[in-house]
Amino acid sequence: MVYAMMSIGILGFIVWSHHMYTVGLDVDTLVSTVKILLYAGNSWLSSPLALIALGKIYLYFTRQSAGNFSFSTNATAVTKNTYVKYSELPFHPGLTGDKRAKIMLKKSIVNFNTFNFFNTIKTNFSSYTKSYDLSSQLNPNFVTGLIDAEGCFTVRVRRNPKTKLGWSVETMFIVGLDKKDLNLLTLLKYYFKGVGHISVGKDTASYTVGSIKDLTEVIIPHFTKYPLITQKKADFILLTKVVDLIVKKDHLTLEGLNQIVALKASINRGLPEELKNSFPNIQVINRPLIENKKITDYSWLAGFTTGEGSFQINCFKSNTKLGRTIRLIFTLTQHSKDKELMASLIDFLGCGNIYIYKNKNGIEYKVSKIDDLVEILIPIFDKYPILGVKSLDYQDFKKVAFLIKKGEHLTEEGMNSILKIKANMNKGRFR
Repeated sequence: MVYAMMSIGILGFIVWSHHMYTVGLDVDTLVSTVKILLYAGNSWLSSPLALIALGKIYLYFTRQSAGNFSFSTNATAVTKNTYVKYSELPFHPGLTGDKRAKIMLKKSIVNFNTFNFFNTIKTNFSSYTKSYDLSSQLNPNFVTGLIDAEGCFTVRVRRNPKTKLGWSVETMFIVGLDKKDLNLLTLLKYYFKGVGHISVGKDTASYTVGSIKDLTEVIIPHFTKYPLITQKKADFILLTKVVDLIVKKDHLTLEGLNQIVALKASINRGLPEELKNSFPNIQVINRPLIENKKITDYSWLAGFTTGEGSFQINCFKSNTKLGRTIRLIFTLTQHSKDKELMASLIDFLGCGNIYIYKNKNGIEYKVSKIDDLVEILIPIFDKYPILGVKSLDYQDFKKVAFLIKKGEHLTEEGMNSILKIKANMNKGRFR
């Protein structure tokens, strides 16, 4: 059982529990404290514990018995941020922990009695909660698309005087994102059955899986069933070969270690100078060439766009009445080694163009025609959502696209509205 204690002090409340997930609801006025324990039935699942403390209502997902929920509550509050359906809850970019996701809810001012509010939750969420699983929020092809964009498969070979050969081998699957997308990494971790760990730096956050057991039982099976389609797949193939050698304990022999170094030489950026000097006679294993791949799945596209997409609103001088013109551009960026894959987007979506930048070894797919954006791209991303902070940019981009479609950008008022939206997008959103 989970207990919540309220105190009038700096801490406010203490909760004894293994918190799997947290939902926060801003409350403007706190009338009284409340403890709500949801339980009944025989089977166990992740069901919500709700409490009010220091002006906030929280739902904690923790291990409780399932079935019909029962409540104990005596609080009334006034809030301007209310949802009544759990499925509507959006993720907030300010996630503050590996196992705690605070979701800020935004809607109109509503007066409600807490008991009635949670009875609404009981009615609408009961069947949903019984099957509640964070991993269900991510489509497998979305995950693969995201990893094609932002994932990394790497092998580390380091000096280690404690081992017989003087070297140790590590294999890792890593996903790195901006720290503002910590919530997305948390969803990814839950998708991969909770294995691995999340670390947070000053500006970035990363999800890492390094255990051979987790790689063989969780990570490798996913990408075997839902294959990568960029050249990153070659790194995955080489990593699996290294994992196989480690499982067989061949990394503990000199021959096996040499094989691993030879494989590492073709992964990512190859061998650092120390390994080149320490293993001078290594015969590098050829890197697999990933050919004839095409983009054919909208969920993959949504995941890849979450990682590599860009929604830009450009304003430049023109000879129009207002002296300014607005242009929207959707961009996907990738290394030029995947130019055929990126070019397949033109046929897949029926719009856009490819731009190759030889000096940067990069390639970009761009869509800028307003009709293509409104009639093709936006309906796709509405059905197959982008996640994370970039979804906020997409929503603003979408608003402006429809304003332009209506001709609002030709008026001073409409132009000012668009420029205001533009100022608060991308880097301007978190200034």
